Amino acid sequence: MVLRKIKNRIISREGEVSKRSVFQYCIDYSGEYSENKLIVSGWVFQTDGSGDVSISVVQSNGTLVHTLAERRSARPDVKAFMSVSEEMTDIGFVITCDLELVDDKPLFIHFSSGSNEQRIPLCRDAIDKPVVESLLSSLQAESKDSSSSSVTNRPVWPVSTEFGYWVELCGIYKERFCILRGWAADLENKSSVEVSVNRVNGASMRVLEFDRVERHDVLKSLKFSDDTEYLGFVLLCELDSDSNENLEIRLNSGQKQLTLPFISKKTNFEELTYSLAEASENNVSETKAKLCKKLGNSYFEELSTRLKNISELNVKVHVDIAIGFEKGCFVSGWIDDINGEISAIHLCGGSRLSNNLLHDLCYFKRADVNKAFPHMPDNYLAGFCSFMELEIEAKDLSLLVFDRYGKVAKVKASPKCYSGREIEATKIILSHVEPSDPSLGKVFERHIHPALQRVWQQRLSQPEVDTVRVTEFGKPISNPRCSVIVPLYGRYDFVLHQIAQFVSDSDFDDVELIYVLDDPTLEAPLLKLCHDVEQLFPISFKLVNCGSNLGYAGANNLGARFAKAETLLLLNSDVLPTEAGWLGRMLEAYGNCDHAGAMGVKLIFEDGSIQHNGMSFTKSSEYKDIWLNEHPGKGLPEWAMPQIGCQAISTVTAACLMVQKAKFNQVGGFSTDYILGDFEDSDLCLKLIDAGYQNYLLGTEKLYHLERQSQSLVDSGDWKFKLTLYNAWQHTQMWDNTIEGLEG
Repeated sequence: MVLRKIKNRIISREGEVSKRSVFQYCIDYSGEYSENKLIVSGWVFQTDGSGDVSISVVQSNGTLVHTLAERRSARPDVKAFMSVSEEMTDIGFVITCDLELVDDKPLFIHFSSGSNEQRIPLCRDAIDKPVVESLLSSLQAESKDSSSSSVTNRPVWPVSTEFGYWVELCGIYKERFCILRGWAADLENKSSVEVSVNRVNGASMRVLEFDRVERHDVLKSLKFSDDTEYLGFVLLCELDSDSNENLEIRLNSGQKQLTLPFISKKTNFEELTYSLAEASENNVSETKAKLCKKLGNSYFEELSTRLKNISELNVKVHVDIAIGFEKGCFVSGWIDDINGEISAIHLCGGSRLSNNLLHDLCYFKRADVNKAFPHMPDNYLAGFCSFMELEIEAKDLSLLVFDRYGKVAKVKASPKCYSGREIEATKIILSHVEPSDPSLGKVFERHIHPALQRVWQQRLSQPEVDTVRVTEFGKPISNPRCSVIVPLYGRYDFVLHQIAQFVSDSDFDDVELIYVLDDPTLEAPLLKLCHDVEQLFPISFKLVNCGSNLGYAGANNLGARFAKAETLLLLNSDVLPTEAGWLGRMLEAYGNCDHAGAMGVKLIFEDGSIQHNGMSFTKSSEYKDIWLNEHPGKGLPEWAMPQIGCQAISTVTAACLMVQKAKFNQVGGFSTDYILGDFEDSDLCLKLIDAGYQNYLLGTEKLYHLERQSQSLVDSGDWKFKLTLYNAWQHTQMWDNTIEGLEG
């Protein structure tokens, strides 16, 4: 249920009745529309009940303004409460005038009857389109709907001394919805009343929309004060069955109640739309979108028959690419709307509409588009991208473009599926990121993050155990004191280099060595290599393969699921020992540390310079205060760094990281939210700190790290830098306060 108080669009409020005036009147609406046209509506009659009133629009010098059309109406709502003689049948009026030859000086409406005349100034401000269209439709009504016939055909509503009311529209739409429009007042308390539609048995209808509307004309007629609550209303309800019988209208005010018959007629698309638009703060386009959401296919079917081609609107919208997901779509393209004609853009699937995306799109400059359309200023941001959520599967999707005049155009989105092509989709999405954009955080949060999470969601989900293939090589270790987990992607030949080093180290006699294949395309050559290694070296190891690429975090998590030991060592395939015995000493140091969470060691490049000696954080002012991981001393000679033993530290790299399996599982292992191997290690370390553990760096042990050589993942390009920024933004969103405390 939506309940709002809406101020009606009354343009002129010059309806004060002078005590010396022979006319009583009210100007409901007055204003300009289209080009050089004026529309005025209201009611007028002589207080003594004599004679018809002639109406014209004049300039300040008395010159008549050309009348294009005029229609009189009965206004039974006014008659009922103004003691107007039944002989005066045409007190309501709607007039349109041509202003092409009229200057900007004031205009007046001129009332005359015999020798009586009165002139009232008119407002010439622009008038809202739904009001104009509603008034123009009354001008075009056929004679059979004229005032005299409407008086005789109107239902006879019960007379009440407690309530004043008038029902202007009482209709049924598509046999499923009812709409009620009018006004109602408590005459004794001079206040508004509650309005509802019920079954005769008392069952109430579900309210979809209830808008309060200011009715200045009713206030004047009833002589209520101007600060009285809004008396007008528009009520939209859903019927509880296909039957529109046994319905009634109820007016309630305190202990007082009045029941009215629900005397309905079929309501058409336009009547429903403009009744809601006129009563609410929304324009016609916004009302159409709202009704699509509230009424679903019942309304959308009719709207779809009225859809325009985008070329029929005074705008251009083009979709370059759309990436479809289970419940949403990432769309990019360009818009030419330099005059601000578009009022809404919705993603549409079937009869489902997303929220209005117009003001939530990510806009950026498109030099190619600006060049193609000379009318665009150089700084015009024609390009757009957006993640658009919709609670249906992304198949036949389109954009519905609503302009401010109520026209709706359909632009095909044609989403493509990038399953198995995650890196390609990631490149496309990140191509719309401008790192220097001051709203970078909002772009990540609103558009990039939900899109990338859906791109990688299925790929990064952990497989069922029975779908994983585990191949044993050598004699299995029944009770290992440590499980070493090594993910493999790209250079699988590192299996040979590592095992060639491990085989001569007695520490590995009771260690479970687990290689996790994270690139299923390498399964055949890797299996061949493993069989060859088994023949060369008397060492036990196993190969875990789930047949898909899980990413660095997912591969480690999978390896941990198959690990037998209580202690895990997470190791990159391009990390090699500098000497034997390092693993035993690391296990001993880990066991001696209080509340140990994660433990890392010193890592060096092949030239002896520092690659890792613990990690810290630095906040980037250039990229909206995102925290970035830093390796202090990276690239310096080892002798230039202070020599440390076992030291408490906030974070260490996962290239060589020891942690108890129970603690690893307690904090959920590695997060798979970070794409292609960034920030998982610091995220894990911070989760361990958050769980009450302390992380350590064992500076007395060092290993070689041939950084990134284990990854021939993807080509180079600025998209990788943008991906790092995205991962850093995620990390900052999660750990900003914790890092502030650690670094403070």
